[in-house]
Amino acid sequence: MIGGGGDGGRNSENIGDDGVNDIGNGGNDGICDDGCNIGTIFYCGEGRDGGGGGRNRRNIGGMFSCNNSRNGDNGGRNDRDGGHGGRNCGDGGDGGNDCKDYANSLKRIKSQMLLRLLNIRSFLSKSDAVREILLESLDFLVLVETWHGYSDNVSIKLAMPSGYHFLDFLRPYDPYHGGLIIFFRSNFKYKKIDFPCFSTFEVLAIKFFINGIDWVLVSLYRPGSQQVKTIFFQELVFMMEHVSILTTRILLAGDFNIHVERTDDAHTISLLLEVFDMFQMVNNVNGSTHDLGGTLDLIVSSPGFPVQVCKIFPNGVFSDHGLIHATMPVMKADPVRTKKLIRSWKEIDEKKLYGISFRTPSCFRF
Repeated sequence: MIGGGGDGGRNSENIGDDGVNDIGNGGNDGICDDGCNIGTIFYCGEGRDGGGGGRNRRNIGGMFSCNNSRNGDNGGRNDRDGGHGGRNCGDGGDGGNDCKDYANSLKRIKSQMLLRLLNIRSFLSKSDAVREILLESLDFLVLVETWHGYSDNVSIKLAMPSGYHFLDFLRPYDPYHGGLIIFFRSNFKYKKIDFPCFSTFEVLAIKFFINGIDWVLVSLYRPGSQQVKTIFFQELVFMMEHVSILTTRILLAGDFNIHVERTDDAHTISLLLEVFDMFQMVNNVNGSTHDLGGTLDLIVSSPGFPVQVCKIFPNGVFSDHGLIHATMPVMKADPVRTKKLIRSWKEIDEKKLYGISFRTPSCFRF
């Protein structure tokens, strides 16, 4: 149904500003089929210039409508240019779930993977911000110092668009401080790596299987309130030894709370860099990651899993730490090549073969 009704539509019930079952001419609201909309503004139908249409949908509220409006002011499910949200919107002014660009990003063949790292300092009040970050075609989002309390926290579900999954780590003795969350695309095969409880840092590691290649993403948070001691480096080495047994492709991302830019603490920095060198790891973050200055958040990669681009967004937007963006190449496993020795049937004398097989004692004659 396509039309240009004034303020209502056919078989639609609009309780609000425009009355019930209004049919008019002119305007931009379209004709609708069997919709029931209880609200203040919206209508239903498949109007090309409709204010916001929906077929066989029930909308209770003031600012929603659904189904197939192409240039509507207030889009809904499957609208292309809706102004106010809905599912699968193309260019909605106020967003929506699973937008068109995001859906297409799942289907396209990508040449690189996108990862971001953020010390968020309390996830609970920032679920909308996290959702916006994930909807920027992100493949992985590593959050540290989440303070989320428990894995079933509703804030996590509100932040996570469809097509994503997450794993988390909770501080055993204080779940509302510390904490780690890794969001990633749900079509990635993965396996969580279990560690003992370390005394100097929190860690969450996941082994991914993408395009026949396995690699491990490790997120780490070392509390800044603790003094850096020798045991931290010992536990870090133990953890890295365990991971390096599983794969040579490793990406370590987190808040180390060690000022790697300082020259007045050369001993601590040299010990950290010595651990990285031990496993041929390279830090890719160069610049201040905190609003008081200092390079505290690091993305460290192995030679088998290089980081192509690493940049730091301004501090103070999401927390007192800056959001760090990194891209990694999408690698594919080399095809397995085998050599086989075969005999060409063209070179076989069929008469001789028949004669040999016929004279064989085990050959049955009919």
